Amino acid sequence: MKKPTKYDLLHTADILLCYGVIYALSRLVFDVNGPFPVYTFGWTARHICLFAAIVSALGALFGKRRFAYTALVGYVLGNLLGELLGGIHSHIPPQYLHHGWWIFLLVYLLSCVLGLWWEKKQKHAKRKAV
Repeated sequence: MKKPTKYDLLHTADILLCYGVIYALSRLVFDVNGPFPVYTFGWTARHICLFAAIVSALGALFGKRRFAYTALVGYVLGNLLGELLGGIHSHIPPQYLHHGWWIFLLVYLLSCVLGLWWEKKQKHAKRKAV
């Protein structure tokens, strides 16, 4: 395991700042009790944001920047897709559940897998170049 460089620490701080802004916006503006209630954003802020921030920050800290930023993009994209596609019939009787949470989880997990694959691909590309 390599020692984190100054750039790794800067990327880790950047990732944590992004998740902090996302958390604050989700809880203060887009939460169910906020001025613009959006179900998926509030749910992920309450249940998943801290875990996702830790996973991304650890990736960035240990030099896996592509993974960290891909997971961050997956977090945001999962929230958007979960909200747009998750509540298609939740407002009409018999009050179907809002499925935004599992759409979010699927998108987030796929983005993590994509980030790991991208890191592995770049590692092999560096070996071939040497």
